Amino acid sequence: MAEPNILPRVITFSGPKEGVGKTSIVMNLALAWANYQKRNVLILPLDPLCRAEHAQLLGLNPPSMAEIIQQLGRESVGALGALLRGKIPISQWGVGVLPLSKRRSDIAKLSPDIILPMLSKLSQNFDIFIDVDPYFPMQVFAFDISDLVFWVTNSNVSSLNATAGIFREINELHFPMNKFEVVANLYDMPGAVGPKEVEKFYKQMGKDILAFMPWEDSLPAYANQNKILITEAPNTQWIRILRVLLGRLAEVKPTEKQWVSNVSSTEFSHGSDMLWRATEKEAAPAAAPGASGAAAQAGAPRVDVPPFWEELKMRVHRNVVTALETERIKIADDPEGNKETRKKVDGIINGLLQKEASTPLTREQRQKFINELLDEILGLGPLEELMRDESVTEIMVNSFDKVYIEKAGKLILTKYKFRNDEQIMQVMKRIVAPLGRRIDESVPLVDARLKDGSRVNGIIPPLAVSGPTLTIRRFSAKPFTDGELIKKGSISQTAVDFLKACVRLRKDIIISGGTGTGKTTFLNMLSSYIPEDE
Repeated sequence: MAEPNILPRVITFSGPKEGVGKTSIVMNLALAWANYQKRNVLILPLDPLCRAEHAQLLGLNPPSMAEIIQQLGRESVGALGALLRGKIPISQWGVGVLPLSKRRSDIAKLSPDIILPMLSKLSQNFDIFIDVDPYFPMQVFAFDISDLVFWVTNSNVSSLNATAGIFREINELHFPMNKFEVVANLYDMPGAVGPKEVEKFYKQMGKDILAFMPWEDSLPAYANQNKILITEAPNTQWIRILRVLLGRLAEVKPTEKQWVSNVSSTEFSHGSDMLWRATEKEAAPAAAPGASGAAAQAGAPRVDVPPFWEELKMRVHRNVVTALETERIKIADDPEGNKETRKKVDGIINGLLQKEASTPLTREQRQKFINELLDEILGLGPLEELMRDESVTEIMVNSFDKVYIEKAGKLILTKYKFRNDEQIMQVMKRIVAPLGRRIDESVPLVDARLKDGSRVNGIIPPLAVSGPTLTIRRFSAKPFTDGELIKKGSISQTAVDFLKACVRLRKDIIISGGTGTGKTTFLNMLSSYIPEDE
């Protein structure tokens, strides 16, 4: 039995379309790897057509995921590790198969929420090879959890064009391209594009060809007899080149798996309900920003990102600035004018991250990194995400490492931090510049109003003795009505009736009070009583 502390390798085999020969590569490489590593391999065919070809070649009759779920129950699958492993038959070569289902109608019962806990348990005893068809949500799901992707393609124009389109989408989804290895299969078929031209094509996308696999006459003949080439003819040219893939696989350093995918059940089911259907599961409410940060130490390092995060961000930031100067891309003061610039900068950051092989990031981390850096370069840095949250009514920056918010009347210390006082100054200048105002040593205090009505107050040295401070007072896009205020217990119906009469009788009314006591909310309610014809 495998050691439980061995990190599993999760390897995906995919391509631009069906018929490129990836299943032959999966089968032969799985047998070679199981023999080389002395660790069982589990093949997971993400095949919505339920063709069971892997099991037939191995002479196995495994249960499907759908059957296991039906037997053990949806809630028990993730907990029953040993029992789950015992249900999967293993061939004499140390390779097993776990199909999604044996009937296409059962595919709709499966989703990432069910598959991932099963794979988490099975990975304790297996390396996992995923054979995924070119159905994009399934591909993205597999890419999310994989250490390496073998991209198997043919040397023809249609495969190359399809690959170019898919790689563009993969890049836009912020997958690291060094996770993908290109295998040109059947490169010597009649009419195929020449190897040099294929290499040039992939070079333009920043990729090298890992291996050119030739046509092998005996492959289809053995497949028709349910035999596998590597067990029958291990000295063929095709198998010798397969060892290049085996060597690349041996170089892979498996990572600690989180067993999560950014592909939701809804995405799986969108436009293809016949294949995958979303599980009926309510989305968990998002945690309030800073809800867990209130108990955290203000100066403590971030725990939601790798330790090299800030250093990498500063390095990439410098390179982005250099690229902006080289390409003469100007950043406007108005955020609306930066929409096109944001796309260009996104591409620059993504390209720089592709070169950072020494600092591995998951796709989710890459997206987070790019968004944070875009907010720093083009927006309000750590405040940008808070500004997007409509439930936040006030943002208070008391120091570079203490950012508070007011939410539902409660004051919360958030997880968001600035790098230093200089970054706060830059954000202040970015806020007041579109308003025709400035803040510096000659004008160390500024009060302004943003386009959305929010009020901004900023103070910097020498007036601010402990560093720059910033307050942004925001207002709800939809003012509270008198009915809502009555429900909240803020005012009685009798008081509302009296105030409504005062407004309609055109009485002079003075509204006064301290900061945050609700003067503007009260004024909005009174304003709603002004007759429409006045």
